[in-house]
Amino acid sequence: MSTLEVTYTPMPRKKPDGTLKEVFLPYLKIYLSYKHNLNKIPIPCLLDSGADMNLFPAQWGETVGIKIKSVESEKISGIGMTEIYGYKHKVKLFVVGGKSFESEVYFCYSQQMPLLGRNGFFDKFKQITFFETVKKIILDY
Repeated sequence: MSTLEVTYTPMPRKKPDGTLKEVFLPYLKIYLSYKHNLNKIPIPCLLDSGADMNLFPAQWGETVGIKIKSVESEKISGIGMTEIYGYKHKVKLFVVGGKSFESEVYFCYSQQMPLLGRNGFFDKFKQITFFETVKKIILDY
């Protein structure tokens, strides 16, 4: 079994009073490929154990040649039951420092943060463990 260990990424967040604080989030860098077109810049994606699927901003798919609207859109419900529309495409994901695999990603024009979810990412690993107190993730594959 192989293991990849990733430390959380510090990110700035605004507090209610407008000042900034630092929060640590479980980001993982991936490369995206479609029909042998590989993006050259690693994409920092949030590992989201509450997300049903992978959801990326549409522009990331466009950078590797995906015609986003070439498939039927699907309604996706999120936090607070807000609804957005995504377009599902088969791609290849390359985890920086780890494995690669075929997956489905929903690309959405109203999505800003790339999310890696349970179907299409978490299910590709034997185990993913979040260690909140030490701010790291271990991915076993």
